[in-house]
Amino acid sequence: CQAAGIPHWEFTGTCDDPLQGLDELLWEVESPLVSTDRNKSVLTARLHSRHCRVVLTGEGGDHLLDEDGYLADLVVRASPARFLRETKQFAAWYGVSAGEIGALALQDALPLAPKMWAKRILRRIPPWINPKLAKTCGLRRRMLTPRVPIPFPSRCQTVTCQDTLSPYFLLKLELAERDAASAGRETWYPLLDSRLVEFILSIPWHHRCHQGERKWLLRQAMTGVLPEPVRLRQGKGDWTQGMDQALAALCRRDPPEPLANR
Repeated sequence: CQAAGIPHWEFTGTCDDPLQGLDELLWEVESPLVSTDRNKSVLTARLHSRHCRVVLTGEGGDHLLDEDGYLADLVVRASPARFLRETKQFAAWYGVSAGEIGALALQDALPLAPKMWAKRILRRIPPWINPKLAKTCGLRRRMLTPRVPIPFPSRCQTVTCQDTLSPYFLLKLELAERDAASAGRETWYPLLDSRLVEFILSIPWHHRCHQGERKWLLRQAMTGVLPEPVRLRQGKGDWTQGMDQALAALCRRDPPEPLANR
């Protein structure tokens, strides 16, 4: 913010009870929640107090610009030496073993047909779903139907499309929109602009990554725009730690608070 010359306010996360205000939030979004993080509600109140009506968000950046599927393309399209080299580079970036990264790449590189047959044999409708409802909406057929019927020339492009159009991700955005609307706020998604999505999907797989660097395309595009410490940072902040601590505190209550109907 200092580099861009715009005012900013720091917000420190809390570890409040995740059940606080849950009934009111469920009433507002009219749907089961993806997250019950209290920090988002507190942040909403802060934005309202600053008379902020529109918020730009980075939602969709991971889905669109990460390297998912790239290593699977290396398995089938590149030499073994290059696959091993870049697997080690990605492992170093993530701080995990090269074997773990390589195993995920090999699994992702399996042809779609065997995966679909495995689904047909092994996947069953969960017992907690009403059988009549499952039959009425054709749930089993939908479970066995590939989400992205459009053929792409590479796994990288296919996975990007799948992640961007994921039912879970779309549900998350829908609930976030309802939550924002209840506070009189509008959320904009620059990284999900249809023109950007189409452009990223048109890029050949071998131009998506370089030497194990996450979001390489975005980092290259932001050269000279973002400060270097921001452009080259390897991690990012999220609400995970605060939510984990809040849930742990909830479970340690003695006696545990009754969680009726939750």
